[in-house]
Amino acid sequence: MKNMLLHLAVAIALSGVITFETTAQPVLDNTFSNDGYVLTKVKPSTTDVGRTVVVQSNGKILTGGNSFGNYGYGDLVITRHKANGTLDNSFGINGMATIPGGFFCDMALLSGGKIIVAGSGVGPTNVNNFIVYRFTKNGVLDTSFGKSGSVEINMPNKNMICFDLLIQPDGKILVAGYADDGYGGHHTMIVVRLKGNGNLDNSFASSGKFTFAPVNKSSECRQLALQPDGKIIAGGHIDTFVLSSFFRYDFCALRLNTNGTLDNSFGIGGVARADKGTTDIANAVALLSDGRIILGGSTNFFGSSRFAALALNPNGSIDNSFGTVGWNFTDIYGSSAGCAAMVAEPDDDIIMAGLAYISSGVSYQAITMVKLLSNGTPDISFGDGGIDTSFYTVASKACNDIALQPDNKIVIAGYYYAGVYGSYLTARYTNSVTLLKQSPAVMASSFEFELYPNPGNGAFEITFSTPLQETATISITNLFGQEVFAEKLSFGENKMIKHIALNPELPDGIYYVIIRSNEWMVSRQLIKQQ
Repeated sequence: MKNMLLHLAVAIALSGVITFETTAQPVLDNTFSNDGYVLTKVKPSTTDVGRTVVVQSNGKILTGGNSFGNYGYGDLVITRHKANGTLDNSFGINGMATIPGGFFCDMALLSGGKIIVAGSGVGPTNVNNFIVYRFTKNGVLDTSFGKSGSVEINMPNKNMICFDLLIQPDGKILVAGYADDGYGGHHTMIVVRLKGNGNLDNSFASSGKFTFAPVNKSSECRQLALQPDGKIIAGGHIDTFVLSSFFRYDFCALRLNTNGTLDNSFGIGGVARADKGTTDIANAVALLSDGRIILGGSTNFFGSSRFAALALNPNGSIDNSFGTVGWNFTDIYGSSAGCAAMVAEPDDDIIMAGLAYISSGVSYQAITMVKLLSNGTPDISFGDGGIDTSFYTVASKACNDIALQPDNKIVIAGYYYAGVYGSYLTARYTNSVTLLKQSPAVMASSFEFELYPNPGNGAFEITFSTPLQETATISITNLFGQEVFAEKLSFGENKMIKHIALNPELPDGIYYVIIRSNEWMVSRQLIKQQ
């Protein structure tokens, strides 16, 4: 076992007041497939589109999506790459797991390493249903789940389209999207909860299915988020139905109680809604440590679509301290652009990812990332004033999902289209974080933070050596952001040792140790292994 000693350079104002900000530059990581990205072809003559990326606790990367053949028919395909970007041939067949005829929507990991995949497919009544699959950690369909490895969820005479999947800490499975009733494109938001064995959880909403269908409005859930208290945020958009050819879309978030009923303490009757343009489409949701809810997507308020972010307070009201009266709009060099996915960093800064149509004689789709500080202003140290389109070549590319590794590297999934057929795109960016001092008069000092043993079996000590005199909170989270330990600390001016024993039932893997005060935060990786 090796000792991990972390020296964090900090600056301390002569007045005793300190403030920090984090800065990062996204650069394609050349330790991942030499040039920072991999293109994966399922078959030579298919168009392959990556939709979701998941980082496993061992550093391997799963990319899930669709492989389309002639006439739009396709397969559901998951690939796994090692941390260095090479295909992991121990997964599925030659690094790929395939469901013929399936349509991929989202993917998540169970605590033991099994993989849950949600999608849509045509059922016996010739309409689309939700379909949930479970794979072993080696990419084989787990036939002990549901019926031969899958569960089909239907609503009579309605097409169901899935967008998101979320695993609760108790192993229950949430799947969300919409059901189409066939009336002028009218959609009904739906959230379904399954037990760990794949059966509908009848304790949730109505027989395991929550639906939101206000009169003359169409609604969709694009992403789910789980609050620490177990309540569920369903982020998406809602419209006022005027004519079959005209809708006015607004950002919306619903909050559900743990039993699947609307939480009337949130927004108006459990629903928060806001708009700026004629079309405001929310595709992503993120929760910040202070309980605020960020919705990310696009708006055409300015005549062309832009990245858009909206901040809500924990009660569903608009957070007017965020950006400009609760909103941030980012123009990507005058192009049409939109956010498809979003992730919050441990310090509550927000990275949005998607695409922009950038013209260089010919218009191409370019992978685009936007970084906002937690107050909704651009992080001007990120890319070009908060915008990164550096992965730009004469080929159409788009990002459909984003994830953070424990070392804060950014991993994205999407597609790369340079010819007749497209390929899965999986890319990794460095995103190194630096702590900066903001004070005119400073003196150098240091904050020493030591974990021992690391890796370890869950019993370890943290040694602090710091000149600070203040109170902070130490918390430990797993790779999914779920808190497994929390305690307040009072720092003195001398060395302090804190002994911690994690629950022995916690699975082995990567955890995050986070120390946070009102003015600063540091976080580092902890590896638990027997």
